[in-house]
Amino acid sequence: MKLNSINWREVLKVVLTILTAIAGSLGVVSCMG
Repeated sequence: MKLNSINWREVLKVVLTILTAIAGSLGVVSCMG
């Protein structure tokens, strides 16, 4: 693995997108429940 080749901005975007999706899913579930 070449850590230097990782674009950390893209990584952060992906992480934030995933966290937002999870939070949204949990929010919908809690509202429906």
